[in-house]
Amino acid sequence: MAVNPLWHPFTRYEADKNFPMVKKARGSLLYLADGRVLIDFVSSWWTILHGHGQRRLIRAVENQLRKIDHVLFAGFVHEKALLLAQELCQRTHFDKVFYSDNGSTAVEVGLKMAIHFEQNKGGKRKTIYTLEKAYHGDTFGAMSLAGKNLFTLPFKDYLFPVKKIPVPRSENYKAIKQILKNLGKEKPLLFVYEPLIQAAGGMVFHNRELLDEILYAMKKAGALLLADEVFTGFYRTGSFLASDALSTKPDIIALAKALSGGFLPLGATLVGREIFDAFLDKSGQKTFYHGHSYTAYPAACAAGYESLKILDRQKTQSKIAQLISHLGELAEKLRELPHLHEVRHRGMVLAFEVGSAPAGYLHHLRDRLYDYFLSHGLLIRPLGNTVYLLPPLSTTKEQLEKVYFVMENLNQHL
Repeated sequence: MAVNPLWHPFTRYEADKNFPMVKKARGSLLYLADGRVLIDFVSSWWTILHGHGQRRLIRAVENQLRKIDHVLFAGFVHEKALLLAQELCQRTHFDKVFYSDNGSTAVEVGLKMAIHFEQNKGGKRKTIYTLEKAYHGDTFGAMSLAGKNLFTLPFKDYLFPVKKIPVPRSENYKAIKQILKNLGKEKPLLFVYEPLIQAAGGMVFHNRELLDEILYAMKKAGALLLADEVFTGFYRTGSFLASDALSTKPDIIALAKALSGGFLPLGATLVGREIFDAFLDKSGQKTFYHGHSYTAYPAACAAGYESLKILDRQKTQSKIAQLISHLGELAEKLRELPHLHEVRHRGMVLAFEVGSAPAGYLHHLRDRLYDYFLSHGLLIRPLGNTVYLLPPLSTTKEQLEKVYFVMENLNQHL
């Protein structure tokens, strides 16, 4: 085979190498050209919601492409963009939807909206807070929100400063309380957070009550709240949005990944009427000058609208409940294995550490774990020595049971 001409994302290179060729994807399975079959336990980077090859989504995309391939969204509208936006607003109680094409841009839009909103209403707030271990994407605003880490280090001199709050867990309670006491003097502009679970930061689970305390204090101090629900949305934590399980609600929400059912790139930033109204201005001085060539791509919106309709079915709600239950049962069994630590489960997410406490993305076990899982037919991408499952709804109990067998024998291969 010829040398691979592709430059793959989040992939370390020591020399040119060839990667497995995926020939077909159906349900929870990936079929490789060499005859192997993998169970996709990461929903292909958290995107695939119902399962690969979902026929209703395929038909929705095909039907839309026959009507409209693409049309500029500046000054025009099309049916599926409108219907999807109406559905999202109805389910979240927001008023306006701004489309983009991925999670990073959805967060970037929300960030720019918050800063622009403050200026449009004549305010002077500038301080932005995020959580430690934050990851919100790879565009420059999103990287700034993460602060200094492995992914942003080469660009540290080009990022704007943010202030950090410790992860909302009981061991950080005193440090968090001290920061919250001073928020009134600080007058923060914005707090950006992943609610309940920080994904790329190591599948960090939050203390729900402490996170709510942070959100309430931020709101009381006058800050806008931007919930990055790119990972946590669409029942991934149990409720439609993770924010639904919290008392203090966000002012802005960023959605992507499972928004289209995982079928096409699509992002959305949702806001209330107050924020939108601050941009109304005939002179054009307060207009939100931001957009993408493929804003509200019709086929992606059609997939997103159909995906929501599938989620509404009783059959799908039963699948969600069953998957959450089966993952809970698997978590209980995994807690009995001495080489696995801090086994945690919330909604459709199950995570644990192998060998020791989490030690970062470059942990020496990462590649050995990844290769071991592949050799046993499991697509699982560890975050360092943090292993996690986020399977699509098509995943069966039998497929999950294979995980236990593989994890049970893992210690012999470390």
